Amino acid sequence: MKHGILVWSLFILSAGSAFAQGALKVNLKFIIDDGNREDAKIDIKRDGNVWKNMMSDGKKESVDLDLGHEFLFTFSKPGYITKKLYFSTKVPTGAGTNNEFLPYLFTVTIFKQPSQVNLVVFNQPVGRISFKESLDDFDYDTDYTQSVLDQLKEVEKQIVKIKQVEAAKKAQEDAKLVTLKADADAKKKTEEDTRKKAEDAEKVAKAKADEDARKQAEDTKKKASDADKAAKAKLDAEAKKKLEEDNKKKVQEADNALKAKADEDARKLAKAKAEEEARKLAKAKEEDDRKKAAQAKLDEEKKKADKAKMDEEARKKEQDDLKNKAKASEAAKKAKEEEDAKKKAAQAKIDEEARKKADAEDKKKTQEMEKARKAREDEDRKAAEKAAKAKEEEDKRIETLKGAEKEKAIADAKKQAESDAKAAEKAKKAREEQDKLDAKAAKAKEEQDKLDAKAKNAREEEDKRILAKAAKAKEENDAHIKEAALAKIKADAEKKRIEKLDGEEKVQAEAAEKKRVLDEQMAAAAKAAKLKAEEEARQKSEAEAKKKADESDRIAREKLAADKAHAAEVLKADEKRKAEEAYRKKVADDEIRKQQEAAAVADSRSRQGTGATQLTETKTDPNASKNRVEEYFQEGNRKITQVTITVNGQLRVFRKVIYSWGAIYYFVGNSVADCKNPTTESIYEAEAE
Repeated sequence: MKHGILVWSLFILSAGSAFAQGALKVNLKFIIDDGNREDAKIDIKRDGNVWKNMMSDGKKESVDLDLGHEFLFTFSKPGYITKKLYFSTKVPTGAGTNNEFLPYLFTVTIFKQPSQVNLVVFNQPVGRISFKESLDDFDYDTDYTQSVLDQLKEVEKQIVKIKQVEAAKKAQEDAKLVTLKADADAKKKTEEDTRKKAEDAEKVAKAKADEDARKQAEDTKKKASDADKAAKAKLDAEAKKKLEEDNKKKVQEADNALKAKADEDARKLAKAKAEEEARKLAKAKEEDDRKKAAQAKLDEEKKKADKAKMDEEARKKEQDDLKNKAKASEAAKKAKEEEDAKKKAAQAKIDEEARKKADAEDKKKTQEMEKARKAREDEDRKAAEKAAKAKEEEDKRIETLKGAEKEKAIADAKKQAESDAKAAEKAKKAREEQDKLDAKAAKAKEEQDKLDAKAKNAREEEDKRILAKAAKAKEENDAHIKEAALAKIKADAEKKRIEKLDGEEKVQAEAAEKKRVLDEQMAAAAKAAKLKAEEEARQKSEAEAKKKADESDRIAREKLAADKAHAAEVLKADEKRKAEEAYRKKVADDEIRKQQEAAAVADSRSRQGTGATQLTETKTDPNASKNRVEEYFQEGNRKITQVTITVNGQLRVFRKVIYSWGAIYYFVGNSVADCKNPTTESIYEAEAE
């Protein structure tokens, strides 16, 4: 039995090793890409109703499907793409081996569900399996599967691109985390080193402090002993001194009190004056600060206005640059299209001129072949008429003969008729062969015309396709420019809004704006990559189409050259055939002439003995070094001119025989009796006359 294999992570079908009676055994394996099996399940419906629910453990599962029903398998997991598989077990009576079929194995893989991808294709089954009478077994629907595969491949490309973007984003985040961790580790190490250095310094300082305290205690103890001795003397001196100082102090206090009062009055006066000055200064400073604040506010507003103006000018300039760039690109593209159109028009003109020239040549060759055919027919007709007339005259001549002479003439005529029939048959075959060659050339011309028309249609279709692609590319470019301009306006508005915020709200808004810009940059990068891939694919497609068109043109040109060469060979072969035909005709005519000349010689001899009519006799001096004798005879329907030339005793005889129907033959010999060797008119004229 045959089984199909459906790839691209859909399912794999293969034969098992045992039969299932009255049911079809299905062995399936459920794979979760980049995830665990939590909440993964398989739901099976039979004839539209819930039949079985299975939780997947990653191992191979087996299910027996009753014959005569329709089953729908659904493979799902939250957050993943759901896939479906349709299975029909309806079979005709007697199918399989007594309705026994080999088990089927298929594997289904599901992926995480991306938010940016259109998943409409997964609303329908990814495959349809049913009984195929041609295989006498179950197999998948090839046409349906191929159509779904084409859509799934497109979805897979989008998923791969999204994964690449997510991987790049994750790589950036991981790199950032690595950097943060490295910074934290370095900070921690620095803090640890600082802490250790502080502890070491503290230990050293404590040891030094303990040593200093010990030394200080010993010094204090020693000094205390000396101090006790001097303390008493010192107290006495201090008491005396204190009494003197108290008296002096009382006097001083009285002076100080008077001075203090005067100072206090002066201080209060100075304080009042200073406070007045400070109040005036504060008021002046406040006024100055107010003016500075107002000026600063004006400066800030002017700065913001200038910045807004510069931003607006920059935005307009950027838009103008985009427009100018688009215009330049459009102009360059238009110029290229015009140049291509001119080249194509020039090439089309060259092709058309070449076609017209080829048609003219073909027409001329056809006319020449037709002219040659008519000439052959005319030549054959004239030859037939001439032969018929000659035969008629020969028949009349033969009727005038008697006895053995008549029988001989009849035999010669029969032999001549057979020779003419053979020559006519050869000429007929040659004409048939030429007609075949002409028909073959005409057929080659017709095929070349078809190829030219097909190549022209292909070029026109390719031109239409290129123009449609160019229009689509222009539309996408215009949309991209418009989208970029709108994004710039939106970004500027958001930036102005953030500038008006304060505190935490401004920080959050700036963070959100940075995230939005990053997301837009990533989206723009993904879009640019997509556009680049599409442009490369377009260029590749155009290059392949051009290569294919060039190859078709090359093949067409080579075929045209081959056909022309063949036509030249046919013409050459025709000329060769004509030359051979002319040669064969000459040989045949020579053969006929020989036979007729032989007959003429025999007749001449016979008539010489029986009294042929001698019309003229010319004699020269026999003693001269060269003598020439010319004689004329009339024998029936033939007129004979005989020239005998003697040079130094050597005899040379020439004879010219003219038949009444126009045939002329020439003979040469070393005597009258030997004058039966055919020769040419040029030799006769050169030597006899």
